[in-house]
Amino acid sequence: DFAGRAPARKQHGVTAAHVFQAEDDPQYIVELVFFDTADDANKYRTFMREQVWSSSSPGLAGNPHAAILNEVVETTSESKA
Repeated sequence: DFAGRAPARKQHGVTAAHVFQAEDDPQYIVELVFFDTADDANKYRTFMREQVWSSSSPGLAGNPHAAILNEVVETTSESKA
C-alpha cells in the first residue's frame, strides 16, 4: 500500500507525493510523485515495476504503468487570470 512504501519513496528521492482516487471507481488510484532528477524518477519507476507491480498483491488490478513527465508550466490560483 501507499503508506507502506514511504521508506522506498524516501530512498528513491521522492520530494513530494499526491494521491488521487477516481470519484466513480475507488479502485482507480493515481500517485503523482515528484523528484529532483529524472534519474531518481527512473529508479523509482524501476522499483515500482520490479518490486510492487510484479507482486501478486490483491490490491493491484489492471495494468499499472508510469510515465515520467517534465513540468513545462506551473500555475497557482493567484496566477490564473
